[in-house]
Amino acid sequence: MSQYAYGGIYCVIPMGMIYNEAIANSARRKFYSYFKVDAKALQTKTLNQGIVYEIDKVISNEMNHLKYATFDRIKVHNTYKPSQAEKARRWEKLLEEVRDSYGFAIYHNGKRVFYRPVAGNTNGDRIEAFFDENKNKLPSVGSVGGNNTNNWNIVIAVAHYLAARLEAKGEYPDSPVYKGYGKRVILYWAQKIADIVRNKFGRVKMPVQYGYILSRTGDEGEVFRSHQTPL
Repeated sequence: MSQYAYGGIYCVIPMGMIYNEAIANSARRKFYSYFKVDAKALQTKTLNQGIVYEIDKVISNEMNHLKYATFDRIKVHNTYKPSQAEKARRWEKLLEEVRDSYGFAIYHNGKRVFYRPVAGNTNGDRIEAFFDENKNKLPSVGSVGGNNTNNWNIVIAVAHYLAARLEAKGEYPDSPVYKGYGKRVILYWAQKIADIVRNKFGRVKMPVQYGYILSRTGDEGEVFRSHQTPL
């Protein structure tokens, strides 16, 4: 794998305690009564499966509806000279890879219990690898075991190193010419999705955390909270 293989950007939406796991039976009845519209789909599912089902439905709908809402700002315009045509083609190919690397995952008590690429994407392996390789770099998710209970997190990601470079402002310490573009376009998109989800599930007071991973130790990038949106 390339040293850049696991780079990308992420947006962690802390959901916290969706139900008290010590009283699961009572919580199950309340949960299914709340989602009456999905009664038939939920009747054969466990409580956790029902929660994943509802989160997946909301996230998938919003991600497809708002797909690349701000990404078009960085599309290459047809202003290249003939001598730059090949450079333009390479850039467009990379951008297409980025567009094909959107996805999200659901974590419960530090364990990934679900992930999905955005509908139509073909880079499911890239997205799954991003979540597996970068789990310990994702804030709030935590490790399995210990006191990590009653803890749900949704992570939206664009699993491509170019997405990280587009967001990054700094440079690699061993390669000063390899600088970030400092374009805050994809994180804004992720924040918009996060706000919709938080409102849907009543988690508006739990700050979103997001940032970029340049896939090399020491170059993960700064972690921001929702009130620190970088300009």
